[in-house]
Amino acid sequence: MNSAAAVTDKEKFVFASFNQDCTSLAVGTSKGFHLFGLRSTDRVEQQHFYQAEGGVILAERLFGGALVAVVTQHSPQQLRVVNVNRAGAKGANNGAEILSHYYSNDIFSVTLNRQRLVVCLERSLHIHNIKDLVELHTISSPPNLKGLQALSVGDLSLLAYPSNVTVGHVAIFDALSLKEMVTVEAHSSSVVALAFDPAGTKLATASQKGTVIRVFSLPDGQRVFEFRRGLARCASISTLAFDGEGMWLAAASNTETIHVFRATRDSSGDGAESWAQWGGWVFGMMSQVRAFAMARPPNPAPPYSCALCKLGGVLRVLVCSADGHLLVFALDTTAGGTCSLVCCYRLLGEMSGPDGEVKQDISQPLVPLQCQPSCRTYAQMVAPAAESVEEEQHAGILPEDEIAAATFRLNDDEEFPPMVSHTK
Repeated sequence: MNSAAAVTDKEKFVFASFNQDCTSLAVGTSKGFHLFGLRSTDRVEQQHFYQAEGGVILAERLFGGALVAVVTQHSPQQLRVVNVNRAGAKGANNGAEILSHYYSNDIFSVTLNRQRLVVCLERSLHIHNIKDLVELHTISSPPNLKGLQALSVGDLSLLAYPSNVTVGHVAIFDALSLKEMVTVEAHSSSVVALAFDPAGTKLATASQKGTVIRVFSLPDGQRVFEFRRGLARCASISTLAFDGEGMWLAAASNTETIHVFRATRDSSGDGAESWAQWGGWVFGMMSQVRAFAMARPPNPAPPYSCALCKLGGVLRVLVCSADGHLLVFALDTTAGGTCSLVCCYRLLGEMSGPDGEVKQDISQPLVPLQCQPSCRTYAQMVAPAAESVEEEQHAGILPEDEIAAATFRLNDDEEFPPMVSHTK
C-alpha cells in the first residue's frame, strides 16, 4: 500500500457526542463509531466499536445503556437503533439492529431520552415512542440544515427547535402531551445552539453572533441570565452544556477558549459577586455576566464538543477536540479563573494502526497522555499577570480570537444590547 492510499484509508474523526448524563462519549469516524465510558480521570474505558462502511455521521447513546441511535454515511435517510450488547447478523462487534426507520429526506440530528426519540430533517421533526419507534407526531419547521434541536432528559420531555430562520425565536414543544407550549424570543439573529438543564426548567441559547448567551426559565420563557462570551463578533458557538445539577453552563466555539458560566444566583444574597462579574462595563452591558472560568486546550483544534460532569465526585470540564483528543480540566467552583488541565487522552490514535486498520480490541482502558500546560497568546505574555478571570478580561488580556477586528459601535443595540434588563 502506498503512502497516499494509507493516508486516505486512515480512520478520520467525524464527530463527538456526550450522552445525556455524561457517563459516555460516542466518537464517530470514517470507519464507524467508538463508545467510551467516562467514570474517572484515571482511565477512559473503550466499551464498543461499531464498524460501518463509509463511516457514521450520527450516534446517540441512551444514557449508559446498550441502545444507540445510528445514522451511517451510506444511508443518511435511515435511522438504526442498535443494541450494542447483543450479537447481530454482522457479528458481535456491531451489535444487533433492533429497530429501523426510513425517512423521505436526510437525517440531520437525533435526540432521545427515556420516553421519546426525535429525528430532525431539513423541514420537519418526527417524534417517536422510544420503546417501539412508532411515530407519534410530526412538526413542520423552517429550514433547519444544521439539525438544531434539544430534548430535555428529565420527566418533562420538552423539545426546543428554531421557529424562525431570520430571527432567534425558539419554539418549546411538550413531547409527551404533543402540545405547543411557548415561543421564546431569544435573539435578534438566528439561533445556532440550544441546551436544556437536566430538569428541563432552563433553556440556554446562543445566536450566530456568538457573543451573548441567554438562559430562559420554563415553562414561562422568561430571561433569567445573560452571559457575555467575549468581544469577537464572528465566533460560532458549537456546544452549550449544563452540568448535572443545572448550576453551571459551558460554551464551546470555534475559538481556542471554552467558557464556563455560573447559572445560578449567589445563595447568600449579600451581593458578594464582583462588579466585574455582574456587569462592570457601561454602554449596555450592565446586565451581562462575564465568564466565571475558562479552559484553553494546549493545542487548539476547534470546533469542540464540551460537557460538565463529575468524575470521581469532582466537577470537571470535558472537551473533545476535532483532532480526536479528550481533555479533562479542573473547575474551581469557588474562585473560578483559568481551569487547569488534569489529563488528556488520544481517542483515535490508540485504536488505529499505522496502516489505518482499526483495532477492535477494547479490553484495555486508554492511558492519559503527558500534556503540556495551556499555551498563552502573545497578548498574555507581554501583559502583566492577572490573578482572575475578571482581572484578565478587564485588563485587556484577552485571547487573540476575542479581540474585535473593527472599532466598536457603542450605539449599536445589536452589538451592545440596551441597558434595560427584564431578568427576574
